[in-house]
Order: sequence, then C-alpha cells, then structure tokens
Amino acid sequence: MRSPDGPNLVIRSHSPKRRFALAGVILVIVGLAMYIVYEYGRFNAGYDRLAAAQQRTELEVEIERLNKSNRELRTHLAELDTIRIGRAREQAEVTRTISDLQAQVAKQTQELAFYRGIVAQGAAAVGVKVQQVHITAGTKAQHFMMHISLMRSVRPDNVAVGSVALSVDGTTSDGKPQTLDLPALTLGASKAAEIGERVVIGGAGGRTRSVAGRIAARQEFAGYWEYVLDEAIFTYPAHPNWGGTGLINGAGELIGIGSLQVERAREGENEHLNMVVPIDYLKPVLDDLRKFGRANRPARPWLGLYSTEIEDKIVVVGVAPKGPAARAELKTGDVVLSVKGESVTTLAAFYRKVWALGTAGAEVPLTLYREGVTFEVRVNSSDRAKFLKVPRLH
Repeated sequence: MRSPDGPNLVIRSHSPKRRFALAGVILVIVGLAMYIVYEYGRFNAGYDRLAAAQQRTELEVEIERLNKSNRELRTHLAELDTIRIGRAREQAEVTRTISDLQAQVAKQTQELAFYRGIVAQGAAAVGVKVQQVHITAGTKAQHFMMHISLMRSVRPDNVAVGSVALSVDGTTSDGKPQTLDLPALTLGASKAAEIGERVVIGGAGGRTRSVAGRIAARQEFAGYWEYVLDEAIFTYPAHPNWGGTGLINGAGELIGIGSLQVERAREGENEHLNMVVPIDYLKPVLDDLRKFGRANRPARPWLGLYSTEIEDKIVVVGVAPKGPAARAELKTGDVVLSVKGESVTTLAAFYRKVWALGTAGAEVPLTLYREGVTFEVRVNSSDRAKFLKVPRLH
C-alpha cells in the first residue's frame, strides 16, 4: 500500500501463538535429541536398565535379610544377657546360702560350747579359763602338737580379750631341767610382700594342715556384699580350709589372714586362689577390736544389696531382707547407672562413691535402669551392724 504523502507502507500479519508453538517444537526436538544421546552413551558404557532394576531388587532383598539376621542376633544377645544375669543371681544365692549355713554352724557350735561350760566343773567362775591341754607327738623328732581348749562358763555379750603365754617345762636327755617358751607369731609388714614370694598358708592343725605356696598377685578386691580392699593378697595353690588361715612369710611373721577362695583363668583353665586380708589393715584398729569388737569410728553407709559387674554394668543380684535397698524397692536385675549423678562401671567405684556421701544414715541418690526404663531413687542408708545377729543372753 502506498501512502499519498510518503513511502509505501507494508502490513504483515502477527501471530505470537505460532511462534511459541514453533519454539516448543524446537525445544522438544532438542530434549529428545539429548535424551537419545544420553541413552546412547549409557548403552555404549554397558548400562542395562533391566539389569540395574534386577540388581536393585536383589540388594533390597539382601538388606532385608541382613536386617532380619541383625534382629535375631540382638534377640539372641538379650537372651544371653538374661542367662548371664540369672547365673549371677544363682551364684549370689548359693554364696548367701553357704554363708547362712556357716553362720548357723558357728552359732550352734557356740551354743554347744556354752552348755558344755555350764555343766563343767567350776562353771560358777566368771571368765575364760583353760579347760584342757592335750599334747601329741609331731611327725619329726622334738616336734609336738599342743591343743588347748578354753571354756567360758557364762554366755558372753561382748568380745573376750586376753592373751595366752605358753611354756613347756621338762628335762633334757641328760636329766637337766629345761623350759621351752612358745611365743606367738610376730606381726609382719604385708606391704613388703612381693609377687612370687614363698609363703605358708597355715591352718588349724599345724604342719599337716598347712600349704606351702607363693604370692600370685596383690591387687584391689571388691566383693558383692559392699566390700572393698584397696589391695588384697592372692596366693596359690589354694588352701581347702582357707577361712582364718594365717599367711606366714619366710621370716615366720604373720602377714595376712585367709578370707576367701577365688578363681582365675590361667592357660585356658580355672585356677583356685586364696584371697588374704593383709595384716597391715589390722594394726591401726587392733586396740579398737580388743576394746569394742569393731573399729571405733563412724559406720559407713550400707545399702543392703548384693551386686556384680556384667560388661561394665553394676547389676543387682540380690537384696538383703528388710534392708535399706529392700525398703527403697530395689529389685534383682536392676542396673545401677550412677550415684548422685556420677556414673559407675565397677563395684569398687560404686561402693566408694556411696561411702563418700557420709556416714551410716546418709541419703544415697541412685540412677537405675529396669526393663527399658531409667529412673531415680533415693535410698536411706543404715549401719550394717544393726542388721547382724547378736548372741542371745540367758
């Protein structure tokens, strides 16, 4: 079209939809081309979608199988823990039963001696007296065994304190009079005892009831009944009647008193040892024992529970009837996690943290774990001596 006043005017049709459609077609073609190139590249690289899907399915099946196996192993581990705790409980129960039986035997023996003293001649006299002296020949020449029976005509309500000085008067082979003194054992220094040192574990009955051995170890000992020795002495071979035996060093000095029989693993086998209380623990309290029958100091907090170590955990295996732990409703199988917020993983650490809270009667905050639940409990401790049986007076 020509304008009357100027150059020609060109009019063209304008269609934006067609342009957008064309651009879309071009983009689709480019995307399809890129996908074809991508698939071609994967094909040349050896990628197979079906094989990959099959492999993924197989891996998912294997993961499920491993998860199932893991769950079964966890269940089996829990069963083993339950069995281990059950065995620990049984062992503690057997030990308590043996202790009760020993206490009953000691009590009956005391009562028997008491009634024998009543019917004995001179029973009206008060105090301890020598009732009988019996001497027998030893296994070697000039060796003799002396047995002394002491009698008390009234039932004691405290500890009898005294000493016995022995001497033997006689004549030598040429008819000259001679007196032989029989001194008591001298208290040695148990801290000087060395591992491997030769010792004698002497029992009642002299040489034939004694065992020659060596010191196997000196180390900390913690008992399930709230008992700790900073350093105990362990000897081997074990004396079969270890209770109250005397540990005698090469100089003939008393350096310990037999307390327990324990086991240790050695070369794939269990070896029996004797646990001996070092005599150095006796010296500071000897005068108190003579006067009061116990150390004259404030009693430690006592919880009245029996516990053991299982995989760095403190597990309760028993509770003393009517004791502080029983009143606080602690149960067999409870796991003690901490004392006053401080975690414990060994018996010795557990007892020391309890004792550090004060004297008997102190409140002991415990964190326990029971059947999947962690909770706090406060135990009002007591004096162990209040729960011990004392002789009845007639």
